[in-house]
Amino acid sequence: MIFWGKNVSLGAVCTSLLFTGCYTLKQGYQQARLLVGAQPVSEVLQKGLETPERLAKLRRVPQILEFAKKTLLLNVGKSYSKYISLDTASVTYIVQAAEKRRLKQKTWWFPFVGSQPYLGFFAKNDALAFRKQLIEDGYDTSLGGVRAFSMLGYVADPIYSSMLDGQSVPELAEVLIHELTHATLYVPGFSAFNENLANFVGARGAALFLGEHSDVGVSSAEFSKTVAQSLSAQKKFGMYLEQTKASLEKFYTSAEQNADWVVSDELFLRARDQVFNDIALGYPQFMGGAEKGTDYEGAFSRERLNNATVLGYALYEAHQDIFEHLFERAGKSVPHFLDMVRECVRLKPESEADLWARIKNCGEKKL
Repeated sequence: MIFWGKNVSLGAVCTSLLFTGCYTLKQGYQQARLLVGAQPVSEVLQKGLETPERLAKLRRVPQILEFAKKTLLLNVGKSYSKYISLDTASVTYIVQAAEKRRLKQKTWWFPFVGSQPYLGFFAKNDALAFRKQLIEDGYDTSLGGVRAFSMLGYVADPIYSSMLDGQSVPELAEVLIHELTHATLYVPGFSAFNENLANFVGARGAALFLGEHSDVGVSSAEFSKTVAQSLSAQKKFGMYLEQTKASLEKFYTSAEQNADWVVSDELFLRARDQVFNDIALGYPQFMGGAEKGTDYEGAFSRERLNNATVLGYALYEAHQDIFEHLFERAGKSVPHFLDMVRECVRLKPESEADLWARIKNCGEKKL
């Protein structure tokens, strides 16, 4: 894991806690309550304390962890040795926000992990209340449930039932490897980079796992075909995302120069709605069916389209091609790939653009 700011000043931490202290304490308390109820996976399996479907997937967890540790050389530690059964389909609910008149995300700063473009809530009502407050403060917002998250190796992560339900074994492997990547290599303050990296390693690692475990019932070739289809859709999605961002930037620049729009939020939002309508209508035409059967089907739907969702897409979906090229230079070896990434981000990047430039040139010239 990479952390540059080890000598964080007490003043900076205290200043941050004035804004994030109550949130951190409440979420920490709710996390602790969950962890208290965690049971060893071995005990759940031995006593048959879950449904047959969940037990079948839990039996795969030690295999996936062994593979992640010995083959991918990820930092497993004691993570995923315990299990927590939830009564919801999501373990946390993520809230994101952005300004209405420009493509700028709202961020929150936390010690050690740096600036984050979202907040997570264990209780959905808390997430809804926080989102309501952001809306009242004039922000665009988005809210969604997530199946898993990583505590970056500071605390051993448990298996949540949300990671099992509705997931195939290949998808479970992908989720676990994704989260273990966060615990292995994490660059504070660069969320888009971290999520893209974990997405990339999760998909490649799951395909390699299936190549060694034919008894799963899904071959590595089948899974790789699904991944390839998703990557094809992702590339087109990324192109449309960049096109969308450019259109919005042009609109917001124009809005700054339009006296009527500057004065009247009503007129500005009415004009902006038309831009979003055009974006939503253009998406299926641009994709040409490539999104069918993938996670990208239904993206850019008008009812949820705003600055927060556009920037949320950018957080997870950009720059996979850059990682693909580096993976090729690493001989398609995940450990070698991660070593190269680690070396190329060893010195603190000056910006997001600087970070991606390093990865793009990683292994081709000394940085």
